Amino acid sequence: IGCARGHAVLAAHPKTHMCVLTVVLPGYPFSVTQLEDQVSFGYVKVRDPRLSATREAGIAAAAARENDASADGTVPRDGVLGTALPVSMPRCGEGFISLYEYLRTTFGLHGCGQAKCVLYLSDKPVIPGELQDMLAAEAFDNYDREYGIDSPEIAQMAATNRAQFNDYEVYLSSRAIVYVTRNWSDDAGERLDDFADYLFLVMMTLFQNTALAKVNIRVTRILEGASDIAPRTKLAIDREYGRTIRFWEMQNFKYLSTQLEAEAVKEAFGNAELRATYDEHQAYLEHLVSTKAAITEARNGMIINVVAVILAIIQLQPFFVELLQVVYNWLGLEAAFAPVTINYGMFGGVALLVLVLIINNRRQRFVQKNRL
Repeated sequence: IGCARGHAVLAAHPKTHMCVLTVVLPGYPFSVTQLEDQVSFGYVKVRDPRLSATREAGIAAAAARENDASADGTVPRDGVLGTALPVSMPRCGEGFISLYEYLRTTFGLHGCGQAKCVLYLSDKPVIPGELQDMLAAEAFDNYDREYGIDSPEIAQMAATNRAQFNDYEVYLSSRAIVYVTRNWSDDAGERLDDFADYLFLVMMTLFQNTALAKVNIRVTRILEGASDIAPRTKLAIDREYGRTIRFWEMQNFKYLSTQLEAEAVKEAFGNAELRATYDEHQAYLEHLVSTKAAITEARNGMIINVVAVILAIIQLQPFFVELLQVVYNWLGLEAAFAPVTINYGMFGGVALLVLVLIINNRRQRFVQKNRL
């Protein structure tokens, strides 16, 4: 469609290494639902800064040549017909990179969770179905598409004003927020001031969702790795999540109406579903840790029993020596070899016992693995 300049604001929480990136487009000249569709598809691109210097130099040279040639009327000045844009304007086409790839390679930031769109409007859309497309984050009237959204659930969202104050209307979904102000200003700074408090609610909810999504992703990777879950691993996950407790305190919002607004945003953004997934993962991890602890305890008990048997046999060594000396004397053999015979016999018996236990343990593991 085209390109637009934006402003990126990164809110970071150092203790948890979590960030919420807000990209503000104060004067977006194209269809907002087209941009929402790109966000839903994960196809947002930015101009690659590594190519900026070369592209700027080329644009400047082309603009200079065209402006010089325009003196005789052969080429329009300053790209009136689109032949040359000012140096400060971005151009679409080659030289662009995925926003997520750019954040990862340049700043080491990894995407976590579903991106959200927040629309700040002066009026509620009058075209039927457009508000539903906004909430669904899908392109409205896309090319020659002959179908549209006909969802009772989305229609209900578009018909329900979740605002707690009378100076705006707000419509919520899991993908987007449509904020319709009654105090519209042509000044971008005043619009940001009017919307800043509600944007704070959104950012706090995104921090909560990111905390849950981060833990859920980590647990999923651990489970997919098919590795043993050690208690210290579970403890590390709990401690990591514990650093996000401040995000969940209702005292972050002083007024009841603001708390109700925050609850509405959390409900729309699927906070409860993420929490349920987190609780399910935690219960499963605790089950794995408990099962491994029981197996380890049984193994340690077996080792203790074996050691106890060996020590008991060692304690009986003098008795066996005396008994064997009596037998040797009765057979007419030299009784001096009795202690050596007993020691070798005890060593061989202990070694055989340990070997049998090892073979039996491996056999049990093999049988359990085949059952799984």
